[in-house]
Amino acid sequence: MAKTSENSRKIQDKNGEFTVNLLGGCISFRSIRPLFPSFIDSKMVLYNLTINIEKTAERAWLNWMRFELVPQFMATGLPLDYKILRLLTEVENGGETYTFQFSFKGRIDYFRFNKLHADELLAKLQQQYSNQYVLFQSLLEEV
Repeated sequence: MAKTSENSRKIQDKNGEFTVNLLGGCISFRSIRPLFPSFIDSKMVLYNLTINIEKTAERAWLNWMRFELVPQFMATGLPLDYKILRLLTEVENGGETYTFQFSFKGRIDYFRFNKLHADELLAKLQQQYSNQYVLFQSLLEEV
């Protein structure tokens, strides 16, 4: 434990760095990272992007997603794994529908990804294929 002042010490555990204040026999914790009860973050979550793409752009778009955008999602270091799936029960709407499913260890990793990276990555999709797709997002929890 590193000493920070006469009445406090800094410790580090797997959840981050904490300052422990020893005042009047009481111990209080202040974390650099928000503290969540472990049960809130104990289940894997799946971030799902469902995208309907125009048939005329489908082949180029799918290659771009596979080899450009998905690797950028993974390069953030927060998703653990991903799957790309094509919807088989397609309603005729002039396009093809795919889902991109990104697994996260828990909600904290997903919320960190969402706050730090999601907007920038989805803006690249918009820039590359604007007006050629419809997208919706969902967050699923393992049960």
